[in-house]
Amino acid sequence: MSTGSSFRTNLRLLTLWLSTVVAACGGSSPAHAGVFAYIPNSLDATVSVIDTATNTVTATIPVMPDPIAVAVAPAGDRVYIGHGSFDRPNTGGVSIIDASTNSVIANRLEGRFVRALAVHPSGSEVYAVYPSIPGAVIIIDAVTLEVTNIVTVRDLPYGIAVAPDGNRVYVNSYLLIKERRPCNLFGGFFIYCDVPLFTFNPRSPMPGHVLPIGDELAGIAIDPYGRWAYIANLARRRQEGVGALAIVDLTGSFEMLSTQLVLELPESDPGNGTPESVAVHPSGRLVYVTHLGGQANTVAGLVSVVDPADKKVVAKISVGVHPSGISLTPDGARAYVVN
Repeated sequence: MSTGSSFRTNLRLLTLWLSTVVAACGGSSPAHAGVFAYIPNSLDATVSVIDTATNTVTATIPVMPDPIAVAVAPAGDRVYIGHGSFDRPNTGGVSIIDASTNSVIANRLEGRFVRALAVHPSGSEVYAVYPSIPGAVIIIDAVTLEVTNIVTVRDLPYGIAVAPDGNRVYVNSYLLIKERRPCNLFGGFFIYCDVPLFTFNPRSPMPGHVLPIGDELAGIAIDPYGRWAYIANLARRRQEGVGALAIVDLTGSFEMLSTQLVLELPESDPGNGTPESVAVHPSGRLVYVTHLGGQANTVAGLVSVVDPADKKVVAKISVGVHPSGISLTPDGARAYVVN
């Protein structure tokens, strides 16, 4: 999250096959003032714009096929949409939308699957997650819209978040490693990896640091003070229908990052309901985790509300089927869940 003349939250929806994402933003122009939600509709290649004051769709923007990820510039002037599908690995890209006109002004990275997006708090760079083997984070200059760097990360990167001060980028991976094996990062830095959280300095992105977290990592969010990372862990004890929320202390150096707690989150539908996406209240006092619910379209999903100070689930909220993404309004008064 970032604060400034306009406050925004952003979220990448992290489901393996289908993603719909909400990003809430406070526009900077009088005609576009307010808080809006941007929802990519992957099946019809559009982005719906919702005015959260009235909860009505105010625009539908045509984009490239398979929109699945979203991030919004801190100034509120641009919206970035990631595209791609595991079924069509040679398609994808990034659409850049002018938020004042609700129109696409450029497309970049055509042909590359972009699984998740994040924007530097200064608005100067955009980070696009390329879920390949090995994986990569592609850094785009927000002014020229040209690629300035490609950072190699672990296989199948899935989620990304930037620290509020902009000094670190955090990338997690979905891939479940059945056996430990050496990973070659940046051509010379070897480490034995499990499914990791990978972090690098965007101003000098090598070498990075790997922290093994767990199996099948999904959504990631950072608290507004940059102290904690919260990561959804899909497969803590899958056979018993239990996922987890990994809570990672970010206050040390790269070498001192450590998992403080893995909080088990019982599912609404054992064996199927898995934690997917994470959002942090603007105060940092509550964390919201979506669970997919069952595979059947009649099984309701769930949002767990976690008190990170007490390390406890304080509420469970039934929502629609397959809730995959969640984002909060800047004042924290409402949470929007995408089903």
